Amino acid sequence: DSESPYCLTGGGCYGHSGSSGSGSGSSTAGLKEVVQQIGKGAQGFLNDVEDWVAKSKEEYQASQQLQRDIESAAKYGDKEAQKFLMKQMGANSVPGPAITKIANGHAFAKHVQGIGAAAGDNLFRGLGISTVAQFEAHIGKIVANPTAQRALSGGRTAFWDGKTKTVVIFNPKAVDAGTAFQPTNGMAYFNSLK
Repeated sequence: DSESPYCLTGGGCYGHSGSSGSGSGSSTAGLKEVVQQIGKGAQGFLNDVEDWVAKSKEEYQASQQLQRDIESAAKYGDKEAQKFLMKQMGANSVPGPAITKIANGHAFAKHVQGIGAAAGDNLFRGLGISTVAQFEAHIGKIVANPTAQRALSGGRTAFWDGKTKTVVIFNPKAVDAGTAFQPTNGMAYFNSLK
């Protein structure tokens, strides 16, 4: 018989009746060990997934509560509370993958390349932005250190950069996570966002 047995690190072999001289008994023991090892690994993986899901839920709930607090402060005109809460939210309100999605979404084709852009769209002229990577870096800098930041309806957040006259709108419900462009009426556009 040319069949070779399968052996585990613990010494148990299985695969044919002649392995290790133990017959089918070692085969059963070996299979049990394999099943136990797989079970331990799978359980560890499931525990890791459960921990990640719980942490993600907590972070999401905390960010949603912070968003509601910001909207409430704005509603009641409490500028100091709104400013404090916006600082608390900071760049953490836009996860890195969302910045990548914005840069790779419609905003690049429309507002950088000019495909389907309105007449007079600034297209980031003078900023040297011509690639997705450059656009992503530009968006990331604005989100990390905005001149102004506002909570908008629908869980959206707007960021303004006065130096480059750029608005970034993070929309967690949009397929491409939002947009970034240079509005023709500048900060007045940013201030009019709802």
